[in-house]
Amino acid sequence: MKLILSSFAFFIIASSSNAQLRKTTSSNAQVNKFESAVAYNDFIVNEQTKVGMAIKKFNTTFENSTDTVEIHAARIAISRQADSAVNRMNKMVPYKGDTSLKKNAISLFGFYSKIAGKEYKQFIWIFFSKEKTTEQKSKELQDIVNDITEREKIYDSNFLEAQKAFATKYNIKLTENEFKMDQ
Repeated sequence: MKLILSSFAFFIIASSSNAQLRKTTSSNAQVNKFESAVAYNDFIVNEQTKVGMAIKKFNTTFENSTDTVEIHAARIAISRQADSAVNRMNKMVPYKGDTSLKKNAISLFGFYSKIAGKEYKQFIWIFFSKEKTTEQKSKELQDIVNDITEREKIYDSNFLEAQKAFATKYNIKLTENEFKMDQ
């Protein structure tokens, strides 16, 4: 089962500088404007890390608990965190009109919210099903993991390419984030 769960992991690319975020109020909604490309990138990476932490908590809970209520709560926390990230991204003013990184972050976070709501829910139901054989469960669970992994590759690749293009355009050195799913 650890092998299947490790398939949920994803790698996060981040810049190493501290964010410089300025918030302004517009139409009773908080809008985020950024004074630098680094601050803009760091804000997005921070949201990505929060979603990653929710996924990591779900994986840990799934591995260590037999309480489906607790596991579903961890699953729902992924959706909430990913939805929060999408909302925060939607309130961002694109840095110098550059929307690609923002759009790809929104797509990636939306993907995580959707799979937590559907596939992770199915995953839990199948895993704890008493009506299925171990072989049936293994096959169905692996099919879900394979499907998620294939779709995730597209979102990850699009996000990474947008982030690299943004970093190149604004001369930002990207470094691997310290956050790891397996730690």
